[in-house]
Amino acid sequence: MVAYGWRARFWCLLCEEHGATATEYAVMLALILVVILAALQQYGQGLYDLYDTVNTQVPW
Repeated sequence: MVAYGWRARFWCLLCEEHGATATEYAVMLALILVVILAALQQYGQGLYDLYDTVNTQVPW
């Protein structure tokens, strides 16, 4: 009887849609963060190069 109750709860958990929605949002958030980090890394290198160029050309 205990094993049946455990199995029934397990299958109900798999079929429940509230957990799937939270998981989908977590996956979307992770993908958005990866895209933002990749864009910042690409933009950051260009910005560093721009400041480096300006710094070498401005007489101090």
